[in-house]
Amino acid sequence: MAKKKLTLTVEEGVIKRVKKYAEKHGTSVSNLFEDKLGPMAAKDEDIGFTPKPGSLTEKIIGSLNRSGKEPAGDYKEIVTQEIRKKYSE
Repeated sequence: MAKKKLTLTVEEGVIKRVKKYAEKHGTSVSNLFEDKLGPMAAKDEDIGFTPKPGSLTEKIIGSLNRSGKEPAGDYKEIVTQEIRKKYSE
C-alpha cells in the first residue's frame, strides 16, 4: 500500500522521547505510529456489528452520544423500560 506523509503537532519533549525510543528499537517514528495505531484503527473499523432493529442493543447504542448530537434516548430510561417490559409479561 502506498504511504503518504502525515504532519502531527506534538510537544517537543514527546518528539525527543519517541525518536530516542525508535532509535533504541531499530525502527522509525513512522513505523512505530503505523505498528501501534494501525491495528487499533483497523479493529475499530472491523467491528461491522449491526444490532437487530428495535432490540435493546439498538436502543442503547442509539442513546450513546458518539456524534456530538443530542442522544436519541436516555440509557437508564431505556434499560428501566426494558426491565419493566420483561417482568410484566
